[in-house]
Amino acid sequence: MCASYNRRNTKIVRYRKTHFNIGTILFVMLLVYIIVVSVTYLQKEPLSIYEVTEKNRSDDNSITGIALREETVYNADTGGTIALYNSKSKKVAKGSPLFSIDSTGAFSNYISDLTNDTNLLKSDIDYMRNAIHNYRLGYNNADYTAVQDFKYTLESSILSAMSQESIDAFLQQINQAGSKCTIGTAVESGIVTYWSDGLENLKKEDITPETFEQKNYSKISVKTSDTVDSGQAVCKVATSEKWSIIVKLDSEQYAKLEKMNYVKIRFCSDNLEINANYDLYTSGTDYYASINFNGYLARYIDERFIKIELILNSVEGLKIPKSSLIEKNCYKVPLEFLTKGQQSTKDILVYIPYENSESESDGTPALAEIDSFCMIDENFVYIDANAIKPGTVFIKPGETADTFVSGEMQLLKGVYNVNKGYCQFKYVDILYENQEYCIISKDTPYGLSLYDHILINPELINENDIIY
Repeated sequence: MCASYNRRNTKIVRYRKTHFNIGTILFVMLLVYIIVVSVTYLQKEPLSIYEVTEKNRSDDNSITGIALREETVYNADTGGTIALYNSKSKKVAKGSPLFSIDSTGAFSNYISDLTNDTNLLKSDIDYMRNAIHNYRLGYNNADYTAVQDFKYTLESSILSAMSQESIDAFLQQINQAGSKCTIGTAVESGIVTYWSDGLENLKKEDITPETFEQKNYSKISVKTSDTVDSGQAVCKVATSEKWSIIVKLDSEQYAKLEKMNYVKIRFCSDNLEINANYDLYTSGTDYYASINFNGYLARYIDERFIKIELILNSVEGLKIPKSSLIEKNCYKVPLEFLTKGQQSTKDILVYIPYENSESESDGTPALAEIDSFCMIDENFVYIDANAIKPGTVFIKPGETADTFVSGEMQLLKGVYNVNKGYCQFKYVDILYENQEYCIISKDTPYGLSLYDHILINPELINENDIIY
């Protein structure tokens, strides 16, 4: 009876077991870590990395000069319509036809007939094809003068390609048409061009500051099919490869050139750079230079006023942002203490660690080596001040075993190199700087190389810090 009662009134309560999932805990911890790191990263100013590039820089000494050449001018003996037998800037031989003049314009039809001439040389055909190709590349619907210039170029090229027999036949055909035709031939060999400006006989002694003013300057060009008057200048032939450009200088430019044997110049029209000899002279209170050439005549024969740049202070090196510069204190150790490592050919310095009181079994102090330097010059090796302590004793290689105690320091400019994923100080030798960037030497031992990566904002990090 009692047992039955107890079974009916007994209440069984089940308790839930608490299960701890280690995976869930690790996930939560990782999530918290990522959130903390992300928030910290977003609050920081991001590091900027710059790839070192190469840069050339020179002082701006742009100047316009006057070209002087040995030029023979050829005038028309009679009036009429002119035909030009050469392309501009072409070399012509003595006795070669330069132009012809007739009173009827009969040569126009004859030029059309010449387009089917099978006796044209391959070089002539290639020249015309090149002229057509260049015209197509630069074609502009709004520039009608370019179309006319192209037409005259082809006509002159066709006449230039004519053989002497074709020229004789041409003149005979014109004469049969009842027109008197005259032809101008080259008295001397040289390079022909079909324009004039009245300055062909100008000498450097005649040049004054007013000569450089172009407001009253005029240049008259002649093209095939033009009508010319008797006595008018038709073309000219430059008879010597020797020519010069006269430039007016200021006192500073003149003083710099006095100390130089030659000058490097850049032609602004096509960026050609050459070294040239020159002669300095004065006229009254004005300074001048005659820059002399023995070549490149055909390249600039169509220009009287030529803009050039005198490269007096040229700098070539590596370009870095000025914001990347930092300064570091370095100990100076005499260069004669530098030696080679026993296991390699790398330069090292041998020293006694300042805090090392232990000695070898024979009583000599234990030595250490350092192979990382900030800079080296003709007299000293420069070591990062954080690498050693003041009072460190360096051992001179050789039997003398002379010593040097570190103490004197020098402040060096450099940048943080991050090629290896952490910051390494690299010394820079600044050749030129402005408000934005510096040009540094690319031949500095232990320095930067082209395409190295450096920090633009080094103030945000410390040396040897890992950045990625």
